[in-house]
Amino acid sequence: MSKKKRGGGDHGGGGGHDGAGGLRWLLTYTDMVTLLLALFIVMWAQNSQDQEKAEEIRAAFAVALGQGQPSVLVSGAAEGAKPVVFEQSEVRMQELKNKLKKYVLEQKMDAAVNIHRNERGLLIRVYADKVRFEKGSAALSEPYKKLLSKVAELLEVVPNPVQVNGYTDDLSAKKGADNWTLSAMRAVNTVKYLQSKNIAPERMSAAGYGPYSPLVPNSDEARRSINRRIDIQVLKAPLLKELVDTQKVREEFNPQVKPMQPGGMSPAEGVSPQPLTF
Repeated sequence: MSKKKRGGGDHGGGGGHDGAGGLRWLLTYTDMVTLLLALFIVMWAQNSQDQEKAEEIRAAFAVALGQGQPSVLVSGAAEGAKPVVFEQSEVRMQELKNKLKKYVLEQKMDAAVNIHRNERGLLIRVYADKVRFEKGSAALSEPYKKLLSKVAELLEVVPNPVQVNGYTDDLSAKKGADNWTLSAMRAVNTVKYLQSKNIAPERMSAAGYGPYSPLVPNSDEARRSINRRIDIQVLKAPLLKELVDTQKVREEFNPQVKPMQPGGMSPAEGVSPQPLTF
């Protein structure tokens, strides 16, 4: 009898275990249904999004990346807010374009230089082969210097920042040559030459992209010649320091902080500095 009871007890215990296991599949099923519901909600939200607001967000990100006109998000600005547009700079970009185009046509350099307006300002694209850069050399040629002298003459009277980027094709110019270094040095030498013509160095920057940003596929020599270029980008937005009075901001946000006096820092009042010991 005792064995029978123990067997019945064991059987009953097994039934209880089966009942708990039966609840586990229900929990798994509930989780799956919840995940499917979340998926359907996400899909519905993507298909019914506000296109106008999405476009405003896209435009705002474009400005942050330096690729578009300044914009204002509806959710972050008062009603009736308008995009920030530097009208004087827009006029300045058009004047620069007209004068440079006239010069290029007069000098019969229109095959070597392409000038056009873009979202960032004015782009002056110079094809290295057309201005007689020697293969694998970062030394500026005389035709290129002549063009840069005219560019500097026009840029000297405007405050806009300038970015100079160098590019090459996918072939090594010389045995052991580094196209990335070559493109960077051509850009740097361009900036240095503009500086020698009275363009403030703080307005300029230089970068080399080597063969990693081609305009067209490097499938033949004609296309490679197009990719060997120098871009001089004149930005339409003025320098930040022209928009912000940094001294005024410092005084307003840090009224107790005084500018550093010539001769370096001095100990704070009531503090006697001690030498460090180890």
